[in-house]
Amino acid sequence: MPVPRIRLDDCVLLVVDVQEKLLPHMHNAGLVESQTARLLDGAAALEIPLLVTEQYRKGLGVTVPSLQAKLIRAMCNVEKLKFSACVEEVRDALAQQARRTVLVCGIEAHVCVMQTCLDLLDC
Repeated sequence: MPVPRIRLDDCVLLVVDVQEKLLPHMHNAGLVESQTARLLDGAAALEIPLLVTEQYRKGLGVTVPSLQAKLIRAMCNVEKLKFSACVEEVRDALAQQARRTVLVCGIEAHVCVMQTCLDLLDC
């Protein structure tokens, strides 16, 4: 079975929890930060819609400062209090865009990113 190609008119980028108090504890944090910036720049250049989540801002802070300016174009930047980023605001934004492919990046792949991907498969 052929692998489907990503179509610009059918995808969004979802950035999950790249936050001030989480990122420093990730392996290769600097590389994660620079590659996330690169992905955000590419998505902006290609005009791919952007969604952002942040886990429990009061305790974990907001998205790292180096990425803040790149998030201004986000159609959704929402705090979440569960592991999955498939919260109501994100689901609503996905429905509004009517796009079927979600490019997911973020940190804590074993929890939030994985749970988000599993939930997206069920949508």
